[in-house]
Amino acid sequence: MAIHTAYTSGSGAIPVITCVEDTDIWIPVLLVDKTDGITGETSIAYGNVDVDYGLTSATSLTAYSVVTADWKEMGEGLYSLRIGASEFSSVGKY
Repeated sequence: MAIHTAYTSGSGAIPVITCVEDTDIWIPVLLVDKTDGITGETSIAYGNVDVDYGLTSATSLTAYSVVTADWKEMGEGLYSLRIGASEFSSVGKY
C-alpha cells in the first residue's frame, strides 16, 4: 500500500503556513491511498510519518522527528501534526 499526502503527487500543491515565532502549531494532514488518490488511510502511526519543513526562502528542508504527542488521528484519513515552537525560530512563512 502506497500512501501520500494530498499535498504531494495527488494535487501538486505545497501548503504555505504562516507561523508565529516560538509557538506550536497544529497542521491538518490528509493521507490518501495512492492507487485512487481519494480513499483516506487510517491507523497510520507517528513512526511511519516523515516530515520535512522549511522557510519559503530556504534552499533546503529540515527534517522533523515526529513523536506520539505530535500526531493525532481524527478519522477518515485526516490527522493533526504538531510542529513545536522551537522549530519556528525565524519570522516568515514555512
